[in-house]
Amino acid sequence: MVWEEAKMQVIAVLFLILWGASVVYGVLYGILTVRERKQRPKCKRATVLRKEEARYEAYSMTKAIMETKSDFLITFSIDGKAQTFKGGPGFYTGLQTGEQGMLFYQGDRVVDFQKDR
Repeated sequence: MVWEEAKMQVIAVLFLILWGASVVYGVLYGILTVRERKQRPKCKRATVLRKEEARYEAYSMTKAIMETKSDFLITFSIDGKAQTFKGGPGFYTGLQTGEQGMLFYQGDRVVDFQKDR
């Protein structure tokens, strides 16, 4: 009997620790995301290395169903290093591998890419 109560207390403490850690993570993630989006966009010369559409299943709160979503990922060569950013579908389809220009980005999101003429 005492053993069962001790097990339940340990489980409750572990649950509270995990719940607290997830709350702290969520708050920190939110703060960092807002801070990142308030920064001015950075600008660098870049070359499009590759494009990738990453599909995944996500729950839609408004429709109450699972639906397939996509992230449009573009990898650029910046200062000799490959960096991957997210872009919108229209932006993604307008780029071709090998194109060069000025990349404007904020965190992991592409703001603009001005192609060389």
